[in-house]
Amino acid sequence: GISTLGIDHVDILGHTIEEIAWHKAGILKHGSPAFSVEQLPAAAGVVAKRAAEKDVEIEIVHVDPRLKDVRITPDAKFQKQNASLAVSLTETVMKRLQPDFKLPPDTLPTEFIDGLEQVVLRGRCETKVENNIRWFIDGAHTADSLKVSAQWFGGESAKHTAGKRVLIFNQQGREEAVELLEGLYNGIAEQGLVKFDHVVFCTNITYAEGYKKDFVNAMYDPAAIKGMTMQKAFKEKWEKMDPAATVLLSETIEGALRHVRDLADQGGEVQALVTGSLHLVGGALGVLEGDDAL
Repeated sequence: GISTLGIDHVDILGHTIEEIAWHKAGILKHGSPAFSVEQLPAAAGVVAKRAAEKDVEIEIVHVDPRLKDVRITPDAKFQKQNASLAVSLTETVMKRLQPDFKLPPDTLPTEFIDGLEQVVLRGRCETKVENNIRWFIDGAHTADSLKVSAQWFGGESAKHTAGKRVLIFNQQGREEAVELLEGLYNGIAEQGLVKFDHVVFCTNITYAEGYKKDFVNAMYDPAAIKGMTMQKAFKEKWEKMDPAATVLLSETIEGALRHVRDLADQGGEVQALVTGSLHLVGGALGVLEGDDAL
């Protein structure tokens, strides 16, 4: 199954959607059923060509109308596409296990609905309330996913009264990361009513004293992390886009979250969006809940 393709892992997969699609389509195998959600035309063409080369018949999955009464979280098109792909894949597996298995045309079985509604996706469009802080946590590390994250935050933020809004962001070691940040800013600006008063750029190091190795990507230059090279570039970029915001750097995720808590201690509700690197999101959840919670 191939979900929505975007510009991701460019240092490994390539710098264009066509190059990335070529590598992702490597999952296709002759003799195995294959499914894909709707793709951008450039990606769809490459996937179709790779399928033909491997003599694979690939089925394009559209949003399943049987999901209309199913609670999909987050309630966004991309997640409904993912859910539809999951339904197709699961149905295929069930037919292999039970040759007479067949899904009803108008509704999904209870087992399918329970699986879709009860699945836990930590760090994806997740909210947590801590006293007068409302945390919005969403791992988003591509241009498309950051746009979705901005739209989600804008919609959710508008439902609550916020004294201050804070952005915590990092995306370590990617050439296009500064451009991704601009996409996030534009996505937030499009919401109209939402603006960040404080912005904190941090590394993926969890704690000042010790850290979880699970949250550190060994591919990134330790000297660049220690020197906060990327974070300084983020700060310079954001200050140009929004001179009114207070922009800070933090050597650790713990320090970034502490800044939010310090603002909350001054009174009033604080909304904090933690987004970007999945390592950042995992580390933030570890700080908020304790490492053993993950």
